[in-house]
This record gives sequence, C-alpha cells and structure tokens, in this order.
Amino acid sequence: MKRLTISSLLACLFIATTIATADGVLKVHAIEASTQISPRDPGLRQTLLPSLDIGVTADVRCAIDAKAESITISVADTSIRFDAAEIAEADTVNASLRLPAKQIAPISAASFCIQGESSEDTELLLPGVASAQISLLCRSETTSSMHFASVALPLRLHCATDKNQGSSPDK
Repeated sequence: MKRLTISSLLACLFIATTIATADGVLKVHAIEASTQISPRDPGLRQTLLPSLDIGVTADVRCAIDAKAESITISVADTSIRFDAAEIAEADTVNASLRLPAKQIAPISAASFCIQGESSEDTELLLPGVASAQISLLCRSETTSSMHFASVALPLRLHCATDKNQGSSPDK
C-alpha cells in the first residue's frame, strides 16, 4: 500500500478548492493572492494578515433561453455586484476585491516566519484563508433561476527577511 505524502495531499486539496461549479451554469476559479508578512515573536501563535487583493473569475452559462441578470461575489463583508448591462454577452466575469485586514481571521502558520529563527522556508501556501460566495441570477421570459457556488481563496505568504524586506512578493 502506497502512502500519500502530506505535500501531495495539500496539492490535491489546493486543486480541489480553487475551482467550484454550480449545476454546470456557474464555474468559479479563485486566483492565488500573495502578501508579505514580518517575522512574528516566538511566543505568538497567530499572525494577523494585512489587507488582501482577491481575484475571482466566474464562467457564466445560463440556459439557452435565459440571460444573466446579475452576479454577486462576496468575501466576508466585502462584495461586488455586476448587473445585466455589465455582464451582457459576457461568458466570463473577472472580479477584484480589496479585502480589509479587519475582515480576515488571524492565521496559525506553525513554525513559519518566526523572529530569530533561521529557516529556508520563505514562503507558505495557505489553500483556503477565506472563501468567496458567488450567486448568479438567470432570467428568461417565463422563469428565473438562482445559482450559487463557493470557492476557497488561496494565499501565498512571503516571510520578510533581511534579504527581501521591502521587495514585492511577486518579484
């Protein structure tokens, strides 16, 4: 019997949680966010995150006789809504949300990015630091339907070290 390693399990979890579908009508993909954090004091178990820029892509396919009337994407208390005029004839909706730090729960990152400890690990992927809820309203001349999906939002943490402090995590 083969053993599944933790990294393989996390990779599978990551792939499974970044795409969500609802009835084949709404397919949602979360775009990995990235942020840099400062090393925390050794006695602290949790890390507070800064505001995050969240990206979500939704593929919209209403029934043949229906059109998308609106789509709403929500993360915590932050949301964005697109009405029929904004999504008319669009098969894909790309949304960016700025999630304030106060809406993000503190994270536990085990031994990652602790002050005074040297480590080769300068980045850590958290497969679901928050989740996005998406609703799509489709309407035809005779009926309307609401479709829902939820997707985990991945976050890549970069530990600020003397070498990379002040540089962008995307470089």
